[in-house]
Amino acid sequence: MFKNLILLGFLFMGAAAAAQSTTAEVTYLSCAVCHGDGQGDDAIPAIQGRPHDMLLASLSSFAAEGGTATIMHRFITALTPAEMDDLARHISGLEGVAQ
Repeated sequence: MFKNLILLGFLFMGAAAAAQSTTAEVTYLSCAVCHGDGQGDDAIPAIQGRPHDMLLASLSSFAAEGGTATIMHRFITALTPAEMDDLARHISGLEGVAQ
């Protein structure tokens, strides 16, 4: 019984943390799958800490390309321009090596 109560407590804490997250923070979790730890490489660049304008231009470019087979295009077309702007602001505020 005690173990179940502890598990239930962790579930509630996780739900509370998720409820306090912004849409940009949650969306960034999808970005982090590939762009991950901020180290980057030639194929998948680090994005954490890059300037907002640079990030927004990249996101807008992927959205405008249309018909390309990249995962970025598929991901970005699901976002509104305001969501792209919020996401770029969030990523630019993260500590990273990509200055």
